[in-house]
Amino acid sequence: MNRYLFNRIIQSILVLLGVMCLVFFLLRIVGDPVQMWFSGRTREIDPETIAEFRRSMGFDLPLPVQFINFMRKAIVGDFGNSFRYKLPASMMIIERIPATLKLTSISLLVALIVSIPLGVMAAVKSGGIIDDIARTLALISQATPTYWLGLVLISIFAVKLRWLPSSGSENWKHYILPVACLALSSMGGLIRLTRSSVLEVLQEDYVRTAVSKGLRKNVIYYRHILVNAALPLVTVIGMSLGGLLGGALYIETIFAWPGMGRLVSDAVGLRDFPIIQGVAFLTCLIVVCVNLLTDVIYTFIDPRIRYGD
Repeated sequence: MNRYLFNRIIQSILVLLGVMCLVFFLLRIVGDPVQMWFSGRTREIDPETIAEFRRSMGFDLPLPVQFINFMRKAIVGDFGNSFRYKLPASMMIIERIPATLKLTSISLLVALIVSIPLGVMAAVKSGGIIDDIARTLALISQATPTYWLGLVLISIFAVKLRWLPSSGSENWKHYILPVACLALSSMGGLIRLTRSSVLEVLQEDYVRTAVSKGLRKNVIYYRHILVNAALPLVTVIGMSLGGLLGGALYIETIFAWPGMGRLVSDAVGLRDFPIIQGVAFLTCLIVVCVNLLTDVIYTFIDPRIRYGD
């Protein structure tokens, strides 16, 4: 295994371990999981029941022992049983992962299909109408809260016009509104970075040489400009997936989407610690794996980044 890839894998493992530590201790700082779970119950709970629950969940052990047990089980994907549903938290999360990944991947694909061509045209036609449209769309994207946009779209297209459903995931119509919200949230950064990267590449000597040779515009744009501007784009695309997963927390709640975001939103309200810990860890795992894949793609885009370096 080359040194470049080995270093990235080690860094990814350390990030995962750090996230596991943060998830465990931050949730304990919020309060005692047992007391929070039983607080606000409509009927009085006897102390014996609370003590038995604490013992069955392992919360009666010293905090360092709880942390060791948590780390040992989390490594193999065991986050304990849900307080509310009495089912393994990992099983409940795994059932929701496909819905979330489907929503985020389609949203990212839509964002890329719109943002990259628009960013390239804005750079090539800098100062023109297309450039103004691209910069305006990027500004709207970065200034508009995702949850607010979701509520506005539901109000217009689901309530007033009755064109699209406001919740569920049964068919393609249910994807339009949540995908539009998530895709727009990623477009701003992609458009602006594509535009700035292409503008920088356009000033290079090899582009002028390609133009002077009389090469077709499509060849110049895709073989010389877009390929050389792709490295920063790959970085942002990897980061965008993490942002989409975070935005899915709000979108899945607003549109009643049966994914991890809605699951963790319900778990926070119910103070269901095993599910919260599991979703936080698995979300981080997905983001870390995407970033690792991004680092590997670098080596194919830019030959100066070599595995042996």
